[in-house]
Amino acid sequence: MRRTGWLENQPVMKENYNQTIWAPWPVHAVFAVFAVFAGLIATHVALGESTWVRAALPIVIGAIWASFSALRLDVTRRDLRIRFGLFGPRIPIESVRDIEEARYRWTAFGGWGIRHRRGTQLYCLPGDGGTAVKIRWCDQKGRVRTTLVGTSRARELASELVARRVAGPA
Repeated sequence: MRRTGWLENQPVMKENYNQTIWAPWPVHAVFAVFAVFAGLIATHVALGESTWVRAALPIVIGAIWASFSALRLDVTRRDLRIRFGLFGPRIPIESVRDIEEARYRWTAFGGWGIRHRRGTQLYCLPGDGGTAVKIRWCDQKGRVRTTLVGTSRARELASELVARRVAGPA
């Protein structure tokens, strides 16, 4: 979000911009069913009657569930951090070449989550309506990368990235 400073009449950006995109409830329901069956099988069949496994397994499954139930986007003056679980790139704002709103079909990428197709990385969860921000950027080796970030607030995210790119590093 940008607002105008009263003294200089210049755009003033928030220090950081954050978006958290949560998976819709059907995804949680499917994961819960999977977690229950995996827990039952692991504790009673494969691993026997071990007490520590029974105690640790719900914690491990819960941590994985919590980690992959949201796509987190953090935009600072220096970079865009995309986090899906423990994974995702940190894209320096100064390395961004192009930012635009885009549409995508999750079926073309083979599903949701972290997907790769023809040199493009996609980070998405169900429920964004196929809207995304397309970012072309250069990595540290000078290779041009294309990253799509699925979000229902694509215009807002794109304008934040453009504003930081125009403003330059702090």
